[in-house]
Amino acid sequence: MRTWTNATLAVASLVLLAAPALAAGNSHYGIRAGVNAARFAGEFGKVFGPDNLVAPNVGLVYEYDFAPSVAFHGELAYAGKGASTEVEGTDEFGNPLGEFKAPWKFQYLEIPLFMHARLPALGKATPFLEAGPAFGITLAGKLTAAPPFPSDVDLKGAMRPIDVGVAVGGGFAFAAGPGRLGIDLRWTRGLDNPFKAASPFDVFNETWTVALSYMR
Repeated sequence: MRTWTNATLAVASLVLLAAPALAAGNSHYGIRAGVNAARFAGEFGKVFGPDNLVAPNVGLVYEYDFAPSVAFHGELAYAGKGASTEVEGTDEFGNPLGEFKAPWKFQYLEIPLFMHARLPALGKATPFLEAGPAFGITLAGKLTAAPPFPSDVDLKGAMRPIDVGVAVGGGFAFAAGPGRLGIDLRWTRGLDNPFKAASPFDVFNETWTVALSYMR
């Protein structure tokens, strides 16, 4: 599984970086910025009921048009993931101090690779749909401190180096000067436990993202 993932990621990165040189005539570039509502899916989420963690999703975008209505869509983005859980805090003697938020904060370099379909225009808006794999390279991970923990817990060493997932989304694009402005909603879910160690509960990263983009 690890060999297949590394090979796929290497090929995907080469496509993302080399495509502009190979197909400049049909290429478009831009930026995308939005907000993730992140949580844990699977049995872990059902048992412990973590709340959504709000985190940024910001990156560079590249598109190559195969046809007026079909394109390859790739991104290189910073994506915050994780969840926010509540823990029962205690003092040094074990006395309860109440409930505290203890966010699990993960940071990824995310590379979504989508097929992007443009639908017939609705007035000045062009609807679009997109779907494909999303590869998250782990940058950092921590569990934020709450009593009785005196400091943040570094989780990166316990996390898989790559979080492989799938994503689907859609939105609208509008003509804006020499390019186009887009607004989209995207759902992304990991396909495996983000941690290396086996867990008695299934756990997957899951995010909903609302974002704005501008392409030329």
